[in-house]
Parts: sequence; structure tokens; C-alpha cells
Amino acid sequence: MPSVKISQLPEVSATSGTERFLVIQGGVSKQVLLNKLFNGLTSNQSFNFNVQTNDFNITNNAINLVTVKGNTTNNVGIFNNNPLSKLHVGGSCQIGTSATISSMVTTPAVVPAIYISPYGLVRNSSEIPLDTDTTLISISTSTAYNLNDGINGQTKTVILYDISNGATASISTSHSLGFSYINLSVVGSSVVLKFVFVSFMMTLLLHKDSKYFGLQI
Repeated sequence: MPSVKISQLPEVSATSGTERFLVIQGGVSKQVLLNKLFNGLTSNQSFNFNVQTNDFNITNNAINLVTVKGNTTNNVGIFNNNPLSKLHVGGSCQIGTSATISSMVTTPAVVPAIYISPYGLVRNSSEIPLDTDTTLISISTSTAYNLNDGINGQTKTVILYDISNGATASISTSHSLGFSYINLSVVGSSVVLKFVFVSFMMTLLLHKDSKYFGLQI
């Protein structure tokens, strides 16, 4: 039988699983079908790929199923061949049996917010409590808030944590100095208010008490 190079053999365009390979098992030459080639793998065996330089891709025709960037980023993409973060999903992502995330976009705060503990989260409520230093507001409709008097020297921080449907949070106080109301309409926007109790003498024996929530500079 004349020798034939592998490159001269007919090319298979698609495998059926019934192709046969030569294997050596226990020093004996045997054959194995393609669809049974990996049947002997157990749970403590695995494939290892070194992708320090080159990318590793699993594709289905032109669809990128999984991509591992083989460079310093080591980012992983699912349905995305150019992952921009450690895990970049090019489509919807389901967590558990019901929660689904699709096309999620986060908006950075205009000014970086510092969340001070303790804080409270208020969802679609018209009341801002005074029992915490910081209140995060989450609204889906425009809401008017009135901040009641605090105690002398108390500082209150209000941060617009989440907003939708073009809503606006309008904040006024029972007693104000230098402003009538404050509007928060962009995620991350915030205001710091300080309550000051002022007592001043009208006559030698008559005093008038005034209370103010003023903007802190």
C-alpha cells in the first residue's frame, strides 16, 4: 500500500461521532469512537488551558459563546468576544430561578457620594426620618419631602440613590435659612443640612426662639 500524507487525505467537513481513533490502553493497541473519547474522564480530572498570551474562545459558527482574554486583564466574556470587565455578559443574565438582569446600565454619581453609617433607605415615601445621619432616597414618581426640626447641631445628609420616570425629589424644611426648597433629580446628587437652634434677646426679659435648617458650606 503506497504511503499517503495526512495532508493528502480527504477532509472531513463535519464529524458524526462514529469516527475511530487509535489508543494504547494497558500496552495494547485498541480503537475508540469519537463520541466515547472522553467517557473515561472522572470528576477529579480536568482540562487546563494556558491563556497567558492568546485568547481562548468557544464558538458556535459565528456566535461567541465564551471568551477568555489571554492577557493581563484575564477578562471573561459570555456572548461577547471583547469583555471589558472580569465578567461581561453580552445579553440577559438570570440569577437563581426568577431574577433576570438585562441591559443593565449604571449611572455614576455627579459628585462621589460618601455613605456614612448608620443610614436609612427610603423607597417611594414622603417622609425623611431624623433618626439616622444619612438617608438614601429611591423614587419612581416626583415626591415632595418636608424635613422636620432636628436637635441642635444635628447634621442630616440626603442622597438621591435611585430614580426613574424623570422624577424629582423636592426637599423643604419646617424652618429654613437661605433657601426655600432643594430639588434632587440626578442619581448621586446630595445635600447636607445642619440644624441650628438660635436664641436671641429682644428685650432684657423677652427672648424669641428661632430654629433653622441651613445649607452647610
